Amino acid sequence: MATIDLDDDLLDEEFDFDQVAPQGGSGEIRQHLQRGGQHLEAKQYTEALQEFDQALELNPDVAMTYFGIGRVYYKQGRRQDALAHFRKALELNNKLTPAHVMAGTLYTELGDSDRALRHLETALDLDPNLAVAQYRVGKIYAEKEDLAEAADRLRVSLKSNPQLTPARLLLARVLQQQGDHSGAALELQGAIQANPKSWASYFLLGRSLLKQERFDSAAEHFDKAIELRPDNAYGHFFRGLAAMGMERYDEAEHSFEDAGRLQPGMAASRIQLARARVKQGKLQDALRPLQVMLRKRPKSSGIHRMIAELYAEIGHFEQAVAEFEAALVHDADLVTEYPEIEEIRASEMEPEEKSKAYLAFFERIKERLAQRRSERLARRKAAKGARKGQGGPAAIRLSLRDR
Repeated sequence: MATIDLDDDLLDEEFDFDQVAPQGGSGEIRQHLQRGGQHLEAKQYTEALQEFDQALELNPDVAMTYFGIGRVYYKQGRRQDALAHFRKALELNNKLTPAHVMAGTLYTELGDSDRALRHLETALDLDPNLAVAQYRVGKIYAEKEDLAEAADRLRVSLKSNPQLTPARLLLARVLQQQGDHSGAALELQGAIQANPKSWASYFLLGRSLLKQERFDSAAEHFDKAIELRPDNAYGHFFRGLAAMGMERYDEAEHSFEDAGRLQPGMAASRIQLARARVKQGKLQDALRPLQVMLRKRPKSSGIHRMIAELYAEIGHFEQAVAEFEAALVHDADLVTEYPEIEEIRASEMEPEEKSKAYLAFFERIKERLAQRRSERLARRKAAKGARKGQGGPAAIRLSLRDR
């Protein structure tokens, strides 16, 4: 399942043009900058550019004018043009803190974390209380897998602004990676208290509760997340998983249907929808989402195998055998690793007996794979314990769209 991307493009600092006196600028220039800032805040980008251009005509050497133009381009998604204007602003005034913050932000988005850190650290040298700059630095360290430094920076960010929800959410993720689940839960609860309309806070806390198999509480948090963002497919999907855990399969079915309707390409929702229907005895209905997936991914061994298991459950043994063998056709590595499957494939057993033999074989494979996963998790846990406080092995890539 894809990682959830919670965009944080709303986090960029809102700088007040009224409070930044343009160097060498006249009162007329200051008025253009102030009006440009007002248009920018209102998302009137054409009008904002007109004001900044008029300021530029009056004096081409005012750093804040280039910063204002860069902000407009940033909002329009013109990243390279925005960066060029922030750099020009810094050529004219290397102590212009907001230009360092925005340059650092852009370099982060462009994948140049070293340059991003230089600009953000310069901004913090000029003003140590810039909460968003500290957050962005913390985010970079999290992506570099330096979790201890990330956690420190995020805590400093929250001291400057306890209401900065994205910093609190990212800190919760960092603490989870460090194995501090109780600390992560406290941060998520704090995020909800600071911003009761933060859907991501409810969603992430719901996922944490789901991992602890506290299905009732998880469902309550997913319900709140859905209330705040009813068009987000992942809220419905994980609400369905919580319902499965509570054995409320009809609820789960509706949740997975909603997730699939909102995001038709979400394969996991179709698979879980089939499972929810199987649990209710709706075997024919369970086939439909898998058949839809198979039309898009005809070479998927896993989908063929799930369809085979359903046919065997229904009693359509010839079709079950055909689907099991299609699964083998599309998974040559499995046949190589487990050559004993050839004995089943080559046998002249009756379809019912043969389908049962395939079922038993794949059940053994599932148990072996589960054992391997358990061993890998144990190794990771041991390695993480050895490096506790020094950063964990898993990269964190979380962007947040919350205020």
